[in-house]
Amino acid sequence: MRRLITLLAMTALAAGGCAGTASPDGAPDGRNENGAPAASGPAGPQAGLTVLRVLADESLEQIFPEIEQGFEVLNPNIEVLPAYAKGPDLTRTAASGEKPALLVTDDPIAPLAAGRTSEKIGRLIVVTLDEADGAAATFTDFLREGDGKRILIDSGLLRP
Repeated sequence: MRRLITLLAMTALAAGGCAGTASPDGAPDGRNENGAPAASGPAGPQAGLTVLRVLADESLEQIFPEIEQGFEVLNPNIEVLPAYAKGPDLTRTAASGEKPALLVTDDPIAPLAAGRTSEKIGRLIVVTLDEADGAAATFTDFLREGDGKRILIDSGLLRP
């Protein structure tokens, strides 16, 4: 009898361990039926996350994901949402749709927003479009120092 109870208990534990977790919609492992992270209540899984919209010149599209990932590792409470446009279209794109907090380009003749704070970091020009966005200042600091600076050096956008 003791062996039967032990066997039943082990079977129940093994079955529970294989079941994984379920999201509110019943999909396994906290993901919805499309494989995306499932919402965990009204605020979703990203509650308390600051979204930083960055409009970057499309010439930076190859290197920007590395910059984005490096920044998000050091700042897990900030999610960078990049969008890309050609140099001449940057200002027009920045004025339409979701307003970015930062504009990043390596094109020295790109038409930039007049009257905005801009900073040259190596070959990059970073224009702050939303002065009140603290995440924008944090991102600019990241590009200027530490891991962000290393990424820019490795990519050739900044000389050591």
